[in-house]
Amino acid sequence: MVLNANDGFIIYQLPDTKKIILRKGGWEKYSNQKNGFIIKPFDGKEEYVIQSKPSFINEELTIIPPTTNDSDIVLEKKKYLIQLEQFIEACNITKLDKVISSRKIIHHTENQVDLFKLFKFLAKKHENALVYLLHIPNVGMWMGATPETLIYSSKERAYTVALAATSPTAEQIDWKEKEIQEHQFVIDDISTKLKSKNIKHQVESTNTINAGDVSHLKTIISLNKNASDIKSLADTLHPTSAVCGMPQEKAKAFILENENYNRKFYTGYLGELSSKNESWLFVNLRCMQVFKKSFSLYVGGGITKDSIAENEYEETELKSRTLLSAIEKM
Repeated sequence: MVLNANDGFIIYQLPDTKKIILRKGGWEKYSNQKNGFIIKPFDGKEEYVIQSKPSFINEELTIIPPTTNDSDIVLEKKKYLIQLEQFIEACNITKLDKVISSRKIIHHTENQVDLFKLFKFLAKKHENALVYLLHIPNVGMWMGATPETLIYSSKERAYTVALAATSPTAEQIDWKEKEIQEHQFVIDDISTKLKSKNIKHQVESTNTINAGDVSHLKTIISLNKNASDIKSLADTLHPTSAVCGMPQEKAKAFILENENYNRKFYTGYLGELSSKNESWLFVNLRCMQVFKKSFSLYVGGGITKDSIAENEYEETELKSRTLLSAIEKM
């Protein structure tokens, strides 16, 4: 099967399933009560849903990417360090407890990469993540491997996840106070939002999880009952402090005013949405926009008053390896 720049589609593998799913057809702008696979950008505008029936893939695919190039601004190290200092200063002189600074890295390739081969490589390496490749005609082609559940809901259980703090993967990690505090910010933010909807919940124990070359602190927050409107709850939780900051509205306004580019679908959310069956939505991390001979990778990190700009820059370099290392193996 050949999928080209005129086709709308989503290819994905859910965590711990090893089954590749395809939905092919037209994407629509989302409106109330629609089921299917949904994707929403960071700024909350122009969210899309594809409602075609899912099917399992048992054949090789040829995927032809858009021929356009990325025209957005890219911040190299020197300029990104200036942005980081600006974000750190904002945490020191304003009432921002935390704010997320992010940047884009454009990686050029000599030849066009076999995208289905790249997808399968990521799906095998990141079995505990949502791995996807999607195309919305006239909007863009995106690919990613995100380990962060925004919300899961089925007849048996429902939960959300606090995922924050980053360290190089190692046998034993000594988490510093800054990372522990950063993770607690996310837990507190989610708990406050659930209380605002009168949803009882339990915060479970915190663990370290591996996501390729990096590891994170992860805490599952179980919900006492399944949410009757999963989309409404997802919109209440989004954006979490892990991708925006605290307080949320102040941090989001600061990001939209001071980040020098459009995040687009990065740090938005995506996944399967159903009013009757299982729903599983993910925060869109470790993602990139795909072009014919280039990839635009999106990376970022949590900034507090105690952050060190050089360390934060190095964290984005580390996070970029999740996708860069895969591209370089093709």
